[in-house]
Amino acid sequence: MRCWLFALRRFVMMEWVALLVSLTGAQTFEERFERAYQDAIQAIPEIKRGFERSRALREITEALAMTGKFDRALDIAPKIEDPSWRSLAFRDIAIAMAKVGQFDRAIQIVQRIEDGFWHSSALCTIAEAMVEAGQKERALQLFDRAFQVAQKIGERMDRAGALGNLVKSLTKVGQFDFALRVAQRIEGTLGERSIALSEVAEALAKAGQINRALKVFDLALQSAQEIKSAHWRSLSLSVIARDLAKVGQIDRAIPIFDRALQIAQQIAQETGNGSALVTVAGRWQKQVNLTEPFKSLKRLGMSGLVRGLFGTSQER
Repeated sequence: MRCWLFALRRFVMMEWVALLVSLTGAQTFEERFERAYQDAIQAIPEIKRGFERSRALREITEALAMTGKFDRALDIAPKIEDPSWRSLAFRDIAIAMAKVGQFDRAIQIVQRIEDGFWHSSALCTIAEAMVEAGQKERALQLFDRAFQVAQKIGERMDRAGALGNLVKSLTKVGQFDFALRVAQRIEGTLGERSIALSEVAEALAKAGQINRALKVFDLALQSAQEIKSAHWRSLSLSVIARDLAKVGQIDRAIPIFDRALQIAQQIAQETGNGSALVTVAGRWQKQVNLTEPFKSLKRLGMSGLVRGLFGTSQER
């Protein structure tokens, strides 16, 4: 193993040592940390490729941030050459600050994140921490900023991913109306909107708003059925079926699962690619008893496959 990689990994491990030291009250942590830090920094010039050098520096800043050494982390982060790794470094620092309640400083650091995806992601994480700290109004302002940043991302898949992450954060803190509004703004060809809508519906159902949840599940289903790619349409339908099953709507889930399975089977027969089939069946098996997926697969003449997938020989 190259010496720089060994030094770097040794240093990154110090964030775990920090936790142990905080619990045991040991007095030698600072000395250990400083020695590991110096070894890692001295190893950086040995890394010839800029991308790898940037990744190494980002891992150093992450370890520094995790152990509360924010000023030192902020000295290193701007020196990272690659903009993506530099953005991740500033994100790590901002999130670490938010976790210890330094919200104002964390928000300032977020402004230095160049990558729109990680900028939006950091705002979401800080906003979640604010909600936990009882600062709901400020959190909503940050969520709105995350929404604005995400919508300005130029690359479609990154934009959809950022909006999807925002939906997750909003549903986590009970902001269902906002989450639904964001989900409906997602544009994508891989089922991103239908999956986000299904996530909102699941959260609504778990919050006891079952009638509204079913309406949002219908929106998710409509969006999934509009997906042109059979592969992604099948996977999106399987997510909706899975989420319905999670909230006890098995009767509604079964026909959607059947449809996802039929599409996946057709793909496998026409192309020889069974990846969608395995994913669809696996998602369903995790949520319900094997009886229903076995029945569905058997109806499609695939009882041998289900035995291979699930390790069962039962006939229904």
